[in-house]
Amino acid sequence: MCYLRVFSGSIKPRDVIKNATRILDKDQKVGQLKMNLRGKYQDIDEICAGDIGITSGLSAAKVGDIYGEVGKIPKMLSLSTPMLTVQVKPENDAQIMELVQAVSQLSDEDPLLDMQWMPDLRELHVKITGTIQIEILQAQLLQRYGLKTEFSEPSVIYKETPAILSYGYERYWMPKPCWAILKLKMEPAERGSGVSYHSEVSVNDVAAKYQKEIEQTIDKALVQGIKGWQVTDCKITLVEGEDHNIHSRSGDFIIATPMAILNGLTESGTTLLEPILEFYISASLDLLGTVTSDITKMRGCFDGPQIENESFTLKGTMPASTSMKYPITLASLSGGKAKLATKLSCYQPCTDEQGQTTKYRGVSPLDRDKWILQARKAL
Repeated sequence: MCYLRVFSGSIKPRDVIKNATRILDKDQKVGQLKMNLRGKYQDIDEICAGDIGITSGLSAAKVGDIYGEVGKIPKMLSLSTPMLTVQVKPENDAQIMELVQAVSQLSDEDPLLDMQWMPDLRELHVKITGTIQIEILQAQLLQRYGLKTEFSEPSVIYKETPAILSYGYERYWMPKPCWAILKLKMEPAERGSGVSYHSEVSVNDVAAKYQKEIEQTIDKALVQGIKGWQVTDCKITLVEGEDHNIHSRSGDFIIATPMAILNGLTESGTTLLEPILEFYISASLDLLGTVTSDITKMRGCFDGPQIENESFTLKGTMPASTSMKYPITLASLSGGKAKLATKLSCYQPCTDEQGQTTKYRGVSPLDRDKWILQARKAL
C-alpha cells in the first residue's frame, strides 16, 4: 500500500506510470485505489490533483519518490541528513537474517535510514539522525517483528576527499579469461560538489558497454575510501583504457574499477571531512560566559550574542563530533530552560586526530588477490 499525493493530472487503476526519482528496470502499473476517510479505507476510481490516495502495485516505491513529471512537483522540504551510524545486532545471533529483512523493510519506508548489510562480516549498520531514533527503532523491531536487538554506541559519519591530484591505474588481465586496463585521473573538487565523472577514452579503445560498467561502478567504489569513509568532492576522468576482443568479459571493468580508484586514493592520500552543525542557542544571560566557553572548547565559532532583557541568543557553527552530547549538558546547566536547535551546515576538513578513521569493512580492493577471488565468487 503506497500513499500518493497527486499534484497534477490524475491516476486511475491499471495506469502505467514511471518513477522519475530512481531509474527502475520497468514501469509500474497502478493497482486498486483507495482513500482513507474517517479512519476507514474506501475504494475509489480515481485520485485527482490535490488529493491524497492509496494504491497497490507500486512495490518498488520508496518514501519521497516522484512519479510522472518532476517539473510538476513544487519544491519539497528536505529531511535532516543522518550524521550518525550504529551497528545493530539481534540478541539471538540465529535471527540475524530476520533482522536484515526487517531493517530492509523499515529502510524502504524511511530512505534516510540507509542500512548497510555486510554479509562477509555478518554485520548490519544503519545511519540515524539522533540517539532517540535508536529507542524508536528498537521499539519498532520488537513490536512489529518480535526481534530484541542491541545497538552499538553511535559514531559520527565522516567523509574523505583526495588530498591532491593523482592517477589510479589497474591492469586486470590475469588469470584468464579477463582483460580490463584503465587509468583514472582523480582530482579534488570544490567543497560540497560531490562526485563527477567523464571519459576521454575512445570507444575504439574501451567499448561503450565496458565504459558503461566503469561509470556505473564509480559510486559503489567510493562508498569506502582508504580511511574507511565515503569519498566525495572528487572529479574522476577516464584518461586511458584498453579492452580485448577475445579475453574481455562482461564484469571485468566492474572488478577493475574499484582497484584503480583505491590505488589512486592511496597515491594521493585523503583529507578527512567532518560534519559541521549550524546552531541557535537561547538562554538566560547568566549562562553566556559558560556557553561561549563550552562552544570554544568544542572547536565551534559564533557571532556576537544578541542580548534582550535578561536573556541572550547565539548563532554559530560547531563540529558534530564534539557537540553530540551538548544538548544534555545545556539542559542540565539551565534546568531545562535553554533552547538549542541545530542542523547540518556542511562538511569541513579536519585532522585525523580531530576526526576518526576506521578499517575497510569487507574485502578491500587493495587486497588485490582476495578482491578478485571474491568478485569471481571463488572464495
